[in-house]
Amino acid sequence: MDPNGDALSYRIRLLKAKTPSDSLVLDATTTDTTITFQGYLGPSTVYRWYVTATDPASHARESRDRFTFATSSSTGVELPAPPAAGIVLWPNRPNPVHSSTQIPFAVGGTAGGTARVTLRIFDASGRLVRTLLDNEADVLPAIRLARWDGRDEKGRRVGSGIYYYRLTAAGGVASRRMVVLR
Repeated sequence: MDPNGDALSYRIRLLKAKTPSDSLVLDATTTDTTITFQGYLGPSTVYRWYVTATDPASHARESRDRFTFATSSSTGVELPAPPAAGIVLWPNRPNPVHSSTQIPFAVGGTAGGTARVTLRIFDASGRLVRTLLDNEADVLPAIRLARWDGRDEKGRRVGSGIYYYRLTAAGGVASRRMVVLR
């Protein structure tokens, strides 16, 4: 609350430090005093963050300090065990995507069995942008991370926008959305 008792909103900006122009990792606005970051933070990396508070009359005040933290060399995201059957498609990381991203997924099934796995990227119009995995055999159960370099089938960098990735395996289909910011 501000001195008049009005509710505040907070804009949180998280930047990857020591990169050209400190690349933006998160830019979020909330009315809560806490926020949970669901994206990926790389190992052995320095990040900066700060907050701007805004009242209902649009008076904004940015924090004086720039807070800094570093991740350890073992920072990573642990994925749960694969499902007994079917598929799981987790959110890509990082999202939004600036240059590349990793897409984690799992395919369940009988141990030692195989499943054909296809993973494709589509633009907001539903046009195929890139095929990352094309009917490749995977030994089950499987947990994999597919990497997308932000390029189309011809090797050109895709533009900013909304993209979808779709996993087809073991008789199941799952898709998720990601944002590319250039």
